[in-house]
Amino acid sequence: MKVAIYIRVATIEQTAEGQRNLLMEHARTLGWEVKKVYEDIASARDMFSRRALQNLILDTESASRDFDAVLVHGVDRLTRDSRDLFSLLETFRNSAMKLITPRGEIKCELPFILG
Repeated sequence: MKVAIYIRVATIEQTAEGQRNLLMEHARTLGWEVKKVYEDIASARDMFSRRALQNLILDTESASRDFDAVLVHGVDRLTRDSRDLFSLLETFRNSAMKLITPRGEIKCELPFILG
């Protein structure tokens, strides 16, 4: 499987290295090819001001994208707002995109449940 990785840290005191290492190792262990890494250093409050997340959404909706799934440490790295999360899951569903955490796949359909 070809995946994109999304990393978000909330403050400049945190580093993205831990998330990156965990997700790269997870992908390697499963034989997945990492096509792109998106990284934001931003608060969870405003999903729409995060440049890397907005680029991920645009790439997800693109007919020329080169990945089949998004690998993220946890859904709270995407957003902590339930309305924003439902919007993202709908975007992924409409694009036939999988959303995966190291714990498993997030179902991008109603009802939204951890698989």
